[in-house]
Amino acid sequence: TFATFSPVIEMSAPGENVFGPAPGGMKAAWSGTSMAAPMVAGSLALVLSEKASSPEFTYILGSSSKELYDKDANLQYLNLIGQGRLNVRDFVRDATD
Repeated sequence: TFATFSPVIEMSAPGENVFGPAPGGMKAAWSGTSMAAPMVAGSLALVLSEKASSPEFTYILGSSSKELYDKDANLQYLNLIGQGRLNVRDFVRDATD
């Protein structure tokens, strides 16, 4: 609900109501870029722990993302919302194969 919209945005990541650690061994839902950025960085760290760095990781990161919209229902937004949302499972699978 508070995302930046632009055709030049290359990657989006979940950032609303993401559960994380809270004091007392509890979990709490957090929102914002403070939750989205670690998703992308953590995904890259998973891949780097399995495989040496590669210039292709940026390409794979983008190509493994999922569309943010239903093209048939939202054609007016086709060029406004960027290229996709991070899919950690697909990125790690594609980058380590």
